[in-house]
Amino acid sequence: MTFHHISTGKKDIQPFPGITTPRYKFILLLLALKLCRYKCCLFHDVPKYPGRKCIVLNFDDGYESVYQSALPVLSFFGWKAHVCITGESLTNTIRENKLALMGIEEARLLKQKGWDFINHTMHHTVLVNQVNSFLELEINKNADAFKTEGVFLNPDYFCLPEGKYDETAERYIHAAGYKYILTTEEGIWDTNSAEKKIPRINISSQPLWYAFYKIVFKFRNKGIIPGNKQAVIKTT
Repeated sequence: MTFHHISTGKKDIQPFPGITTPRYKFILLLLALKLCRYKCCLFHDVPKYPGRKCIVLNFDDGYESVYQSALPVLSFFGWKAHVCITGESLTNTIRENKLALMGIEEARLLKQKGWDFINHTMHHTVLVNQVNSFLELEINKNADAFKTEGVFLNPDYFCLPEGKYDETAERYIHAAGYKYILTTEEGIWDTNSAEKKIPRINISSQPLWYAFYKIVFKFRNKGIIPGNKQAVIKTT
C-alpha cells in the first residue's frame, strides 16, 4: 500500500487533500488488516511467508510526517515500510507543495530501524520524453547522492514519479540495474509471475471503508495464479 502525507490535525489536512491520510484512519486501516491476518513486510521478506496474505507498505516522496506520524504507529505494530524518496530530501526542507520533507538524519534513523528506501528520482520529474543524459541525472545521481550520505537505496526497485514513463525511460531504468518498477496501476502483484511492473493500491485521502474494501475484497482474487496465495498489495 502506498501513502504520502500522514496528517495529525485539520491544519495539515485541508491544504493537501489529495495526498493526505489522517493519522486515525491510518491506524484504523492497519488495525483492520492485522485483524484480517495480513502480514506486513518488506519486499525481500515476502518469500519468508508462503501462503500468507502479505502487505507491502510504502510512502511516496519522503515527507517528514512519515517519520513523525507513521513511524510510531508502525513501530507499535512491529512493522516496517519502504520510503520512495527523492533527492529533494538532501537539500530542501520544504517541497514545492509546501509540505515538509524528511531530512537525511531522519532517513538514516529509519534505515537503522530496518526501513528500506527506493529511488524516486532526484527532483520528482516525470520520466517522459527525456534524453538519456537527463535520466542519468534523475536516476543515477539520486542513488549516488544518498549512498554518499550513508543511506543506500534498494538496487532492485524504482518508483516512477506520477507513475508515468515511456519506452526510453523503461529501458534506462532496467539498464541501470533495477529489476522492478513501481507504477500507479491498481491491483495485486503476483510475486511468482515474471511481471516487472508492480501495481499498487492508492489510499491517500480515500474513505477508510473504500480503502479496506479494495484491499480485502476488490482485488483479492485478481492477478493471482490459481493455487498461489502469496501476493503483495501496495498502496500509494
